[in-house]
Amino acid sequence: MEQHAKVFVRLVHGTWARGAAWLEPTSRIRSGLKSKLPESAVIESFCWTGRNTAQAREIAAQELARSLQQQVQDDPTAVHFVIGHSHGGNVALKAVEIANLFSKVHVICLSTPFFHVCRRNYGTELPSYAMQAGAAICFFAACMYLSSRLLGFWSLWNLLTLGVSILLLRSADGLMSRWRERADEIIGRFVIAVPATANLMIVRTVGDEAVAAIAAFQFVGWLTTTMIRKYVGIAYSVFEKSPVVEQWLDRVPRRIRLAALVFCIITIPLIIVLLVVNSIGHPVHPFSRFWGHSLFAMLCITIVLMGLSLVPTIASGVSLGAVGALAPFALVIMGCAILPMGMEAFIATLYYEVSVEAMPAGAWVINQIVPEKGDRLNHSAPYNDPNALSAIQDWMVKRVENSNTGQTCAIA
Repeated sequence: MEQHAKVFVRLVHGTWARGAAWLEPTSRIRSGLKSKLPESAVIESFCWTGRNTAQAREIAAQELARSLQQQVQDDPTAVHFVIGHSHGGNVALKAVEIANLFSKVHVICLSTPFFHVCRRNYGTELPSYAMQAGAAICFFAACMYLSSRLLGFWSLWNLLTLGVSILLLRSADGLMSRWRERADEIIGRFVIAVPATANLMIVRTVGDEAVAAIAAFQFVGWLTTTMIRKYVGIAYSVFEKSPVVEQWLDRVPRRIRLAALVFCIITIPLIIVLLVVNSIGHPVHPFSRFWGHSLFAMLCITIVLMGLSLVPTIASGVSLGAVGALAPFALVIMGCAILPMGMEAFIATLYYEVSVEAMPAGAWVINQIVPEKGDRLNHSAPYNDPNALSAIQDWMVKRVENSNTGQTCAIA
């Protein structure tokens, strides 16, 4: 093999893997690359924080992008490779995207989870209103608890807190708007636009534990989103198609109608939960008096609202309450299901679904390796398994040879 082409290789570790053994000079992957690439090949490690956040990966990608730009500028005829394991592959791809070097830098992704994002489809805009109503109800409930403990349940203080709660509901628009903007900003960090002409090699292993774990979380997230959509759909359809006060509803501003609907969506499952807890016969002091008063107040308000505008039949009310009893738990589970993708994804989960796939969007060739049996995780096999290392080395050597002859490799 001709050896006049310079070769630069960067190794990028994954999440929580600073100081990983495969980055060491004596590691199996480094030794294999040194034996196959020209003697002048430069193999370096790129270390970053390894935190499981999109922000940490973006900061690392920006730093790596600056380094790659300088490297390509200093030696544009050299062959440049970046090898990233797990989220290190996302750091590598993001860096090449930032530096606009997909035509100059070859990227090898080992067991990398590729993100795909889309907006959650609840069927309506009600979840946003539900968050606003939830904040107001929580504030009102907290004030009612203090009032019941200090001043007695019925007092002028209750009317005051109710007014403040309504103002909080009205002013929550700004908070939800900012939350949506923050979610858009966070999700922008997950998205990597990989062109079809990119010099990209994808290596995966059979039985990848990390992929299986994330897939399980994704299923839980999908299930809870579907549950919420069904629940909101039932409430919304009943709300819109109520024949009892159709003419009266036409005169009521839509915002007030939505607020009433959201109140019922939130309080019905709360009432059911509180009834179950109190039926056990062991209310927890000092909340027993507070929960009793709150339960009575919520029940009265909900019955009035449901009777006036939401649920004209007992059957609809039972269906709404039965499905809604699981909604609070579903919201919590939906957020927890996305935690393996980072806390930032948890913040954005109200508006976005984040899925993890085996490759970026488009048509790509995946090198699926069956690793040798051992005590190591299959997720870590690509930088240790002989079959994976052989495929990586052959791919890199072919590109170095084509660079020496001035040829362009097909994507493979």
